[in-house]
Amino acid sequence: ESVGQRQRQAGGAGFVQQHALGALVQLHRVLRGVAHGGHADPALLGELELSSGRASQAFEVLFDAARRTRDETLFKRAVQVALQSRSVDHVQSAITAWRRALPQSLDAIRYQLQVAVATNRPADAAEAFSTLLERTPNEDRAGLIEALPALVERMSDQRRTAQAFEPVLASAAQTQAT
Repeated sequence: ESVGQRQRQAGGAGFVQQHALGALVQLHRVLRGVAHGGHADPALLGELELSSGRASQAFEVLFDAARRTRDETLFKRAVQVALQSRSVDHVQSAITAWRRALPQSLDAIRYQLQVAVATNRPADAAEAFSTLLERTPNEDRAGLIEALPALVERMSDQRRTAQAFEPVLASAAQTQAT
């Protein structure tokens, strides 16, 4: 074994120890806050759960905190964790709660649209697109409409998709004309 190999191995062990120590420091802060009657930072707790391989628990922590605080960042992270763990039910419930808590959130509507397309639900996709179109500033609407063909071509039932989107586009054309 060469000197260089031993140094790399030692450096690798040091790297792992450094990150383990960082995680322990974070965990200590969380536990200290809880022990003193405070509340742990839900984002940190969620990330600790996720980094420990417990995606479902991470989602629950983040989603619960998002509902309690109505914090858009927490809703977004809960949806991302649910997507990462491929839990369609968690994704749907988080987006629904996000839309109810923050109905003006364009990010929530975008996620709803993407999930509806990915799960091949034309009516839901059309509803989300219509809402997104209504809430998008006028100067950005043309770009949104231009992106629609690429979005809907990913859906398997093109006839149902066309039927779902026809009234949305007719309404958009009428609105643009006035």
